[in-house]
Amino acid sequence: MPRVFHGRIVLLLILALGWDSVMLWDSATSCDAQDAVSEKESVGDEDSVNRLVNRLRSDSFVVREQAMSELYDMGAPAIGLMRERLAAGLDPESTHRLSEVIRRLAEKDLNTLLDQFLSGEDVSLDGWKWTSERLGDNNVIRDTFVLMMQHFPEAVALLDNDSRGRSQALQLLIAKIKPSLAFDGKAPSPVACLVLLLPIMDKDVPITKEVDEMVLLLMKRFDQQRLLEDKTLSEPYRFLINGWAMRSSPGYRATVLQIALQLELSCELDLAINTLELVTRLNEELALAAKDKDSSKPDDQVPASHDPNDSNPIPEKPPAVKREPLKGNNLIAATQLNQTFTIACALQALARRGSIRQVEFAVPFLEDTRAATSDLIVPMDFGTNRIRTEVGDVAAATIAMMSGLDLNEVGFELAQPGPRDSFSFGEVGFMGDEGRAAVKKRIIELISDQGEKPQPLPD
Repeated sequence: MPRVFHGRIVLLLILALGWDSVMLWDSATSCDAQDAVSEKESVGDEDSVNRLVNRLRSDSFVVREQAMSELYDMGAPAIGLMRERLAAGLDPESTHRLSEVIRRLAEKDLNTLLDQFLSGEDVSLDGWKWTSERLGDNNVIRDTFVLMMQHFPEAVALLDNDSRGRSQALQLLIAKIKPSLAFDGKAPSPVACLVLLLPIMDKDVPITKEVDEMVLLLMKRFDQQRLLEDKTLSEPYRFLINGWAMRSSPGYRATVLQIALQLELSCELDLAINTLELVTRLNEELALAAKDKDSSKPDDQVPASHDPNDSNPIPEKPPAVKREPLKGNNLIAATQLNQTFTIACALQALARRGSIRQVEFAVPFLEDTRAATSDLIVPMDFGTNRIRTEVGDVAAATIAMMSGLDLNEVGFELAQPGPRDSFSFGEVGFMGDEGRAAVKKRIIELISDQGEKPQPLPD
């Protein structure tokens, strides 16, 4: 209405009714406006939510649709009240409609939060605290976390809970990832591997055989090299794999040591020493049990402690401090680790990562004549020849390398000459026992010269 026309109406009212009547009308109009504002400000309160929810069961389709629209207009702040009303119980029609409103509002609110999150703002998202404390916080990590939320929302939401919640998250992840590995021909995304490893970082979350197999299968199937070449994600990925490797089952130790070697994980040396130490203790206990059994036999039936024809016996170590026998999980682990290939991998890792002070962990295996790997068949001018690599050969190569010696010069004729940080098993094998005996003699002399605290030989 034009301002002049409105003024004329007021003037006519004053002339017809008097000033007092007009003031009463103006006051009433102002009250109506204030009531409208108050009603607008009350949007989102409990009474408003209840009033609109009750309309969801109206017989009129138009009323039901209008109620949904008004509930949606209340926005994310009203979601809590809506959920309370939903939990209290409603008829099927109202339940369906209110659930749809809540879903749409939550999705809208989440999209807003994610936009803020991806722009670097400090936004509270379930699972982000646990993730960022382990992977760091940068744009790439945030992008990756959003992908985790989109693909594994229920599991990611549990990461900030206690150990029990993270255990549940791990089971949810396995249940979702496993079928895709079995039936989907596509390679899994790196996100699947990263998110599976996150709950494993909690030392109180149990790791089962199924978990180990899932991690190993994912590493085999997805494009790991692309992740390793990513300057932002490579270190977080190594950190997660390192954490899993330290907790993995002893039954997979050889494979885990090879992964540690490939990815240059910091746990490689710890795993190697743990393997060699447990196996050594197990063998000592088995030898002691056999000795106790032999002691009950007549003297003429007791076998010699070592081969009397061996001209190069390993120097006897002083009596070890008496330790509690292996039992429980340690005994099970030692038994699983007492496999020749696992021992060979541990010795190889020790040679690569260890120092001269840790030679003692390799010495007990010098006399182990079991095959470390399958024999190699080498074509010769007149037929073929067989290269056999024994556990003792790997131990000798390990001691030589840790002592700063060139493997080729020590007597490993198949080894490539020159400095190196590791060796292949084929390089330290022999075609006959003559070369093996010569190397063993050299290594035993080295150990004897070095004493209890080995030192590198002078050039």
